[in-house]
Amino acid sequence: METESEGHQSVETSFAVEVETNIQGLDYDEEPIIRSVQSTLGSEECPSAEITIILVDSEYLRELKFQYFGEDVYTDVIAFRLNPPEEPRVEGEIYISVEQAASQALEYGVTADLEILRLTVHGTLHLLGYEDDTPEGRQGMTAREDHQLDRFSEPLVIRELP
Repeated sequence: METESEGHQSVETSFAVEVETNIQGLDYDEEPIIRSVQSTLGSEECPSAEITIILVDSEYLRELKFQYFGEDVYTDVIAFRLNPPEEPRVEGEIYISVEQAASQALEYGVTADLEILRLTVHGTLHLLGYEDDTPEGRQGMTAREDHQLDRFSEPLVIRELP
């Protein structure tokens, strides 16, 4: 539980964030991932959250995309809100393809670590109700992602791929 002070207001927040993986032998540092989720939740004035980040391989995420959205395509991130969106507390899971993140990092000229953090922030924003299915929505989400990522300097997430 942490308290943030803004002027004379005090806001209690409680963020439980866990990081898991289904990739055997993946060596990673969960701290930057947890920090990026907590920072995003705090910036968006979320009062409390319980979020699990799951780092997965591309096939696993492709299967989830097909199972839940009926689309047989590779994707980089899927976020599932597990409680009703009208509740202030956010409960959810964010699945991130490490392979897609690495591929996109090459395409965008950034580190894979930074791309994983961008996808983490992106998924968190989806859990908070933001959508990117319009140009305006994409632009707004990208601006929020950039704001969060400016807080990190040379994050190290993946230490070694299996």
